[in-house]
Amino acid sequence: MDSAAAETIGTTLEKLRVVTCFYLGSFTLLAYDYFLTLPDEVEVVWGFHWTVSTPLFLLNRYIPFIDVSLAVYSGTGLNISGATCHALYSAVGWMVLCGLGISETILLLRTWAIWGKDKMIGYSLGILLAMSCVAMSIVLGKYLKSVKAASIDQISPILRGCLITDFDRLQYICFAIALGYESVILFLTLIKGVQELKTSKSHLVVSLYRYGILAYLLIFVSSVANVVVLLLESPAYANLLIVTQRVFHVVLINRILLSILRNALAVSLLEPRHEAVELQIIR
Repeated sequence: MDSAAAETIGTTLEKLRVVTCFYLGSFTLLAYDYFLTLPDEVEVVWGFHWTVSTPLFLLNRYIPFIDVSLAVYSGTGLNISGATCHALYSAVGWMVLCGLGISETILLLRTWAIWGKDKMIGYSLGILLAMSCVAMSIVLGKYLKSVKAASIDQISPILRGCLITDFDRLQYICFAIALGYESVILFLTLIKGVQELKTSKSHLVVSLYRYGILAYLLIFVSSVANVVVLLLESPAYANLLIVTQRVFHVVLINRILLSILRNALAVSLLEPRHEAVELQIIR
């Protein structure tokens, strides 16, 4: 092996270690936030009347532990064959896509609710989400077919994780589609949020909208960052922010729902009846 090839392999392996560190950091954040918010979950989810949002919340909260763990294993596992690496990438890819669909559905329901459950808003967002999911599924299928993986121990038996030798950069299209959908959600949320912040006299309702808008903005920024990395960085960094964005979506959306449920419970006990009804509609 000449020096140029050895240097290229060394650089690629260094970048793969960075990606693995992002995987580990994402899992740590997911677990840390879970234990931080577990008391709230027990109080306002398991001890509260279930709504249509509850199963979505539980799926959004617990499924990520599976796909993020698989991603961590793909970066840290020892003696993983090329076939196993491809299977891991496929499993993580489809689970992330399904998780993204669940997260976007929750955002759809919240947006529809704050717009007073307007039928036009609901149908429009539902159709847009369905079209987005179909398009992302097609793109993901083509991307996974292009992925070629090899066992990293062919380079050295002490190395861990998977080595992706070739792929098409199609996955950026999936996240660009999600970014477009989230742009619509953010736009609608900002419009309604500004209206409510101007007219509502309830401190709890105002705090709820402010927190929700901030969370939506952070979700939007994480999506933008992921698309930029996918388009501009080297192939070794292709998966750098995918799992991180997945965890950001999960953490922020779960916190939005827990905040809504916690405020709805507080308002039902402390606030006037009309404000309790207002928060119940949002819930």
